[in-house]
Amino acid sequence: MTENKQSPLNKTMASTSNIFESTDEYFLKFSREANKHLPQDLITTTKPKKKYFRFFLLISIIVILTIYAFVFHLYQQNQKAKESLRSKTALTNLPTPTISFSADWIKIQNGNVVLLQPGKDPVILVDKKDYEQTGITGFSKVSVSPNNKFLCFEALPPVREPAIYISNIDGSNVKLISRNKQNCTFSPDERKIFYVNLLSSKSIPVNIFEFDILEPDSQEKNLTIISIPAGIIRRYEIVGFSSDNQKLICKYEDINKTNEEGSGNCQINLETQQVEFF
Repeated sequence: MTENKQSPLNKTMASTSNIFESTDEYFLKFSREANKHLPQDLITTTKPKKKYFRFFLLISIIVILTIYAFVFHLYQQNQKAKESLRSKTALTNLPTPTISFSADWIKIQNGNVVLLQPGKDPVILVDKKDYEQTGITGFSKVSVSPNNKFLCFEALPPVREPAIYISNIDGSNVKLISRNKQNCTFSPDERKIFYVNLLSSKSIPVNIFEFDILEPDSQEKNLTIISIPAGIIRRYEIVGFSSDNQKLICKYEDINKTNEEGSGNCQINLETQQVEFF
């Protein structure tokens, strides 16, 4: 069986009843003792006035309970005010949503690689002045890796030494990849970049190259040179990647010894590095 729990008010009233009973007993006992020592003619005039005392005691208890109830009410209101203040403070301290980075913010401006974030001043990530000794008067193209970790930027003719560079997304750790190359393209896993060599004359073939940017000792690989038939000048162009990201899609143009031209589509298996034509 469970015990019946009494409210604080019920407990107080019960205590008040006990006080009344104890007071009555005490008062009777006190009266008897006092009567023994008083003349008989004074006994009737000096009897305790129990009714007045009990009335005074009742009023006192009611006043005490009223004060207690008022203080308790103030305490409850104070707790509610504190809780409301905590809620408002929590809402005020919520982190401000940050704007997601966009690759479109990376641009070429006055030959520099810059970050053009809306509402803010341009930030130069790669300064062309740092490459004056190479003959670079400015960069002309920049691309961002799929996961926004790296930059690939190019200095193209008429600079004395056109080349492809990579860096971290903030422009740090710049690395020269290859000279006389262009059209940098990141692999979907951003581990490798693909690009082609510059077309300096009609007699020069254009091949597709691969470079592993995460491999410290990586060497440039020519993926298409062995696929060009003898007597043919073939110029490859990067188109993109297959839907499963396993193949590099490309196209080509051929010029033979009689200057007859032909063209077609191709793809490079990134695992076997075999060139397939269709």
